[in-house]
Amino acid sequence: MLCLEDTRDTKRLFLLNALASLCLAASTGSPHNNLRFSTEELLYCLSASLVHSFTQVRAAALRTIRYTLSSQKDIKTFNSLQLHHLLCRSIDLMLKNDDERVQALKLVRKMLSIAPEDISPVVVRCLVSLADSGIEESDNLLRACLATLAEFAVLNPALLIVCGGVTSITRNVLECHNPRIAESLCGVLLYLLEWPQTRKICGVRLDCLAAPYCDFTYRLGIMDKNKDARELRYTSCRLALLSVLRSWTGTLEFCDPSKPSGFKAIVDALYLNQIEVRKAILDLLYELLAVPQPSWTDDYAVALQTVDPSDFQDTWLLSNGFVSAEGRSILPSLAARAPNVVDQHLALLLYCFLETGLLNALVEVAVSSDQFVSVRATILIGKIVQLMHTHLPADICSTSPALPTLVGHATQGNQQANAAIAALQNYQKMLRQRPASCSLFLDGIIQGGALMQTRLFRRNINGQDLTNALQLQDTAGAAAATVNVASSSSVFQSYRGTGTLDRPRLDSVSSSDESNSQASSSLRSSFSLKRKFLPQVFNLDSFRAFNRLLASSHVLTQSDSNAWDWLVVSTILRSNFIRKLDFSPGKFLNKFLKRLVDFFKPSNNRFSHQDLVPGQAMPAYVNAGLDLIDVLLNSTELECMRYITDYFSDIGQQLLVVTTSSRAHDCLFSPQHMNSTMCQQYFLYIGRMCHSNKGIEVLKNTTVFE
Repeated sequence: MLCLEDTRDTKRLFLLNALASLCLAASTGSPHNNLRFSTEELLYCLSASLVHSFTQVRAAALRTIRYTLSSQKDIKTFNSLQLHHLLCRSIDLMLKNDDERVQALKLVRKMLSIAPEDISPVVVRCLVSLADSGIEESDNLLRACLATLAEFAVLNPALLIVCGGVTSITRNVLECHNPRIAESLCGVLLYLLEWPQTRKICGVRLDCLAAPYCDFTYRLGIMDKNKDARELRYTSCRLALLSVLRSWTGTLEFCDPSKPSGFKAIVDALYLNQIEVRKAILDLLYELLAVPQPSWTDDYAVALQTVDPSDFQDTWLLSNGFVSAEGRSILPSLAARAPNVVDQHLALLLYCFLETGLLNALVEVAVSSDQFVSVRATILIGKIVQLMHTHLPADICSTSPALPTLVGHATQGNQQANAAIAALQNYQKMLRQRPASCSLFLDGIIQGGALMQTRLFRRNINGQDLTNALQLQDTAGAAAATVNVASSSSVFQSYRGTGTLDRPRLDSVSSSDESNSQASSSLRSSFSLKRKFLPQVFNLDSFRAFNRLLASSHVLTQSDSNAWDWLVVSTILRSNFIRKLDFSPGKFLNKFLKRLVDFFKPSNNRFSHQDLVPGQAMPAYVNAGLDLIDVLLNSTELECMRYITDYFSDIGQQLLVVTTSSRAHDCLFSPQHMNSTMCQQYFLYIGRMCHSNKGIEVLKNTTVFE
């Protein structure tokens, strides 16, 4: 019936679908589905439907053939019947026959999975033609075609090379705006360069990927003269080069200093006074080195704050990597002495940068471009120089004349060169500081963990700590004599700087002690240092002075927590004198602790409703909450045990509501509140409780762990 010309179209389509089902069942090995026809007979019968006038019939015939082919012998039979020409006809036609073309491409991939070495070159040339013209014609099948060519590159690379597939893939790399597709296509080219048997015949030229940066008249495909098209061109080129330069093979091929390379051409393009090209190349280098890009600004202070290694990053948010991401960014690796393949690849890149003269080109950009581009180029110079001195041998780094060239421009009166040198000096000061944690979460983990006792994390700044303590005592001398609360607040106000160099940080981990010798070291004292020496600053050795300090906190006289002096509250809670006082009901200290516990209880909606601004220093009452827990846990009074049990019972109830409520987003501990309010800090307090066995028992008794 399928071979008869007068068979109705609907019946022919029904028969083709039924035959496809039978072939599929036969391929599964079912004993009740023996077709009793050879593959040659079936293909001969189906060939008539491949030239039918209806696209649905041709699509059904291709689908049936796909289920018929199951071995290498079947592929050879398919080629002997010259059916590959009809297959190419179905792929080439673009007359609202998307279903037919999809089925044809599926058939090609089925043949590729069975016997890639027996596929006819006619089919590959058809796919290459489609890939070459797909962008201009907006062909929906282009991406699937590129994926099929990528499979050919792996399974039968010689056939792809002979049919011109390498050129087609290279063209599409430059016009692809999807990072995954660009990475896959670049992976195909790198795979061909990886093996000696294909490297000599493939003719892959990666240097053509630099054409959009180097050829100002470059036009390809959809690229025209408008600005959006140029941005798309640079985006495509950047994605392709990132994929190439992040691999060993691509780096060796694209950056080879021994011959005219693509990267050398990009470096030479920086000397040309083309602002748009310079900006695009700088964007490429920033992303390649994983350096945070400064905002488009002409202020060096803003740009330096962006690349500060201890500055808050978006990846440290609760919704992203949180403490783990912050720890990976700040803490030294435990495998620092083991070979790191990533660092070795980075060292190779830096050596290529040095040999191709990138630093000199960046200096030219910094001194001859407008202020915005100059700022970006200067920051990049500082980062590359720092990486070179940490990843390359000293004898290699000393061969760079970039910084003397910059100094030479400055001595000639170039204002941009002077500003760049000043920015590099500030950048060096910033890098010489100890990287420190921004969050109390990471600082609590470090201080409470056993790693603090290891040699890697041990701090050798006892002498500096004593010096800083004496400076604090001198600064607060008047406060120690008169217990003046106003002067005590001024002592701690210096820790609230917002600049890059004077920002408060939780300095539990150090990588350099040199910054402590600077005059501003007291401004960057650690959280643990303040805990250690605050009681000595105020010299709390008399009951009368303690009562005056208790009154100065305004906790007992003011109901509004905003009027409380939290710095004084922290001082009271951290002092050793508080352990000697009476906690019995009715006493001032008992009322003081009760008011603090009421403030921190989540059900009272006081502390739990305070706004949390990511990246800004934590308010003083967050640290006071940690001190309050320490006081209650270390006390043997029954009242303190009652307060802390009541406090964490309330937290346990709020956690239980999240799991039992029908709408978790309406609860106090909802995901939105955790990201935007101080509710997040309750988990910090739970972690502080876990530092002691007594705290863990309290958490178990209050069902927090349940």
